[in-house]
Amino acid sequence: MGGSGGRIEALSELNTDSVPLVGVDVSKAFLQGVSLPSARSLRSNFNEADERNSNFSSADLSYALLNGENFRNSDLQRAPLVVANLADADFCGANFGNADLTDTRLDSADLGNANLSGVNWQKMRSIRKTNLARVKNPADSFLTWASRNGAVQLETNPNCPVNAGGS
Repeated sequence: MGGSGGRIEALSELNTDSVPLVGVDVSKAFLQGVSLPSARSLRSNFNEADERNSNFSSADLSYALLNGENFRNSDLQRAPLVVANLADADFCGANFGNADLTDTRLDSADLGNANLSGVNWQKMRSIRKTNLARVKNPADSFLTWASRNGAVQLETNPNCPVNAGGS
């Protein structure tokens, strides 16, 4: 079934049926446009997957592996990402509105043009070399804290979406 091999449809159907996706391994999968709102996907492996333009609003991604993932222009509103590893991931234009980033690693991720409205960031584990160019709606002290902890503001990739959802 297309480039996803039917994975998008299968994951969406399981989620619609309220089947927990705990520990699912979809590393390196093509899942562009997948819709998994409120999914229970903790401890899942999404390493290097392509999930551009996807809906993970309110999805529990705690303890998930999202290294090198492409979440460009995706909806992560209200998503618990507690103790998740988001290193080297692409979140250009993503919507993190009210997401929980407690104990999360974001090293070398790209958050260019991402919406950070209401994000719980105060207890993030690491943000070294994370690109924060043109982030939208950051908390008053977030950019200062992030800069002190190794984040950067590089010119955003020209292919990075300009409008983060919810901004």
